Amino acid sequence: MKTMLVRARVPLLAVAAACLLALGAGWAIAASTTSTATIRACASKSTGVLRLARTCKRSERRVSWNTVGPRGPRGLQGIQGAKGDTGAKGATGATGATGAKGDTGPAGDSALNPVPPGKTIRGAVGGDYEAQSALQDWGLDMTLPVSARNDLSDTDVTVNIDSCQESAGQVCPTASDIDENPDCDGTPEDPTAPAGVLCIYVSGADNAENVRGDSVLFDGGASPYGFKLLWDTVHTGDTFVDATWAYTAPTP
Repeated sequence: MKTMLVRARVPLLAVAAACLLALGAGWAIAASTTSTATIRACASKSTGVLRLARTCKRSERRVSWNTVGPRGPRGLQGIQGAKGDTGAKGATGATGATGAKGDTGPAGDSALNPVPPGKTIRGAVGGDYEAQSALQDWGLDMTLPVSARNDLSDTDVTVNIDSCQESAGQVCPTASDIDENPDCDGTPEDPTAPAGVLCIYVSGADNAENVRGDSVLFDGGASPYGFKLLWDTVHTGDTFVDATWAYTAPTP
């Protein structure tokens, strides 16, 4: 019985010694394995004593065990974390390089030059007076913002009264010089003009008849710098004409 007890302790001591050796000397385990995932050793067939080695003797048998267990199942997705605090404002970036200089744009129209060919300019004109007697002749001169491309004579300035509107007690004119240029067919809201002509469109008037346009020069003269609006009163009292105008420069 004594002999059997001694022999029974030997394998246990040998296994314990082998485990201590494996824990305390990782380099020995690595040196005796062919894989980082499996430990291989030799166990005595008679005593059970383990030793770490690549090759076992005939009196030994090979044993091995894994250093890493099998991969477990995928865990559940964790709950979403709380929103983090807003980060501090970053520093202002450096100023970028100055861009290349752009091409020079085309020259604009100059007020010192006549209206360019084919272009139309527009404006407003009118007057409001107190007539002391009937059948008086009233008129006013209007300077063009840019000189016309052609001289404007009496027959180049025409009045259209078709769109005149009346308030209570007012009477729009019934006669004008529209026959001189019937192509003055715009409106006070959208004044137009044929080439070389200045058209005046009456929007409102009272105590005004024979509304007409003329040159600013005396006795049939012509000027590119402005025009004249004229009318005759019918009775005493307030007399006025409000209008818009348009001029289109002729093309060569």
